[in-house]
Amino acid sequence: MGDTAPLTPEQPIWKAAAFGDIETLTKWVDIKPELTTSIDEQGYYPLQWAALNNRVAAVCWLIERGAEVNAVDGSKQTALHWGAVRGCLPAVELLLRAGADPNMVDARGYSVCHVAAQYGHTSLLYHLGTRWNVGLDTRDNDGRNALHWAAYKGYVGTARLLLFLDLDCLLSDSEGKSLLFMHHSVIVLD
Repeated sequence: MGDTAPLTPEQPIWKAAAFGDIETLTKWVDIKPELTTSIDEQGYYPLQWAALNNRVAAVCWLIERGAEVNAVDGSKQTALHWGAVRGCLPAVELLLRAGADPNMVDARGYSVCHVAAQYGHTSLLYHLGTRWNVGLDTRDNDGRNALHWAAYKGYVGTARLLLFLDLDCLLSDSEGKSLLFMHHSVIVLD
């Protein structure tokens, strides 16, 4: 394959990023350096795939070769959002140290904290709130914060942490729904 070959969905750079395959990443980026900032057929960046799968070496490698840590996909999600889906603390920490903005929100107004709460990643939320001073009480487009999402999804441990970190348990969303409406699990939090 020569330097003038068109980019095709069959190229394995995104799969290599997802699996942390530095050898394959190197092979493709040596041919086309712009691949570090290109999207796949679904509109996602290699850095997002690496972050989602906690491939720290691949995250570091891509950043060193020009991957933009705050690049957004079609739904305005960043690699940081993707790392939060699976609670990938090492990848998230690396992205933050490289300048990723933890306050960026996607098309639904979800910050990295909303995403972490939606998946019950208590330790990631604790790290974001205490190490990086990220606002855990940021509201999404529907007026919900991380505590609303933890309660709605039934993540009692996550909700307890957020209450311990002083999030307002009486706060209602834009529809007037309180935490008690979100999920019965908040009743056991006392």
